[in-house]
Amino acid sequence: MRLEQLEYFIEAVKCKSINKAAKNLFISQPTLSLAIAKLEEEIGAKLLHRTNKGVIPTITGSMVYNDALRIVGISNSFFGDWQQNIVQNSNIAGNVSVYCIPSASVFISNFVIQELKESSPSVRMLVYEGQLHEDLNRLLCSKINVGFGSYKVPLEKEFMSTVPDNWSIDRLFSDRLSVLISSRNPMSKKDFITKEDCEQLPLAFYWNTNEEHEPSYLRLFDADSAIRANTKSSILQLVAENSAVAIFPQKITQHDFYRKNNVINSVLFDETINLPEIMHYVAYRNDLTDAERKVVDTIHYCAQVYYE
Repeated sequence: MRLEQLEYFIEAVKCKSINKAAKNLFISQPTLSLAIAKLEEEIGAKLLHRTNKGVIPTITGSMVYNDALRIVGISNSFFGDWQQNIVQNSNIAGNVSVYCIPSASVFISNFVIQELKESSPSVRMLVYEGQLHEDLNRLLCSKINVGFGSYKVPLEKEFMSTVPDNWSIDRLFSDRLSVLISSRNPMSKKDFITKEDCEQLPLAFYWNTNEEHEPSYLRLFDADSAIRANTKSSILQLVAENSAVAIFPQKITQHDFYRKNNVINSVLFDETINLPEIMHYVAYRNDLTDAERKVVDTIHYCAQVYYE
């Protein structure tokens, strides 16, 4: 049964005439008669009596008519709400800056920005890459109102204690650190990377002059051969060329170009290497503009669709 059949049936009952109803609906009389016949067949009962004074509903037809009015009315109400929502989203406009960890850059550009282009084309996102782990200091100092970051799950309580009262944190999805390694490297075919494997692999990791501490996982690798880089792209280039490996969360990087095209593989650590689980989050001020709120909602939506 289609909604269209109910609308046709309602019009026939109101007009008491198949011919008049067909004209009102801008369809042919045979088309209307066939639609009602199919509705009767699906329900399993006759819905209309043909009389000299026109068509009148049967007892079952009267019940179907009353229910059909409610169904079509509800449908039209929902349709109106959907149209209103589309109009409201189209009217939202503004530039929104988002502070984003490098590993999430593809998530933001390929999914969040693309979704915004469809739903709210007048909202423009400006993405700033930088470290946003364990505390919100860089985000707070940047005067940007929305941030996408991550923290180690065992440090959740400590991390949450750094959140100001006028800010909110929403958990998005959990992740696990993995070794990104060139598909040309034989170790990329392994199920897990062991501590002994790590000692043989040169590591490239994110670093800039503002960093105070090297990553804790550096201890697993040969520190003398470590390569420090200040962009995600340069790190992945080194990995693709089999010049180094890198440590990134497995889930958030699964849509990156190198991984999608099997240039780079992601291999989890052996269970004896106890690296903490990662939680990705979106942080935002409580007094957002409509455009900023739309960005936060879109981040939630894309995280749920592509990563949960």
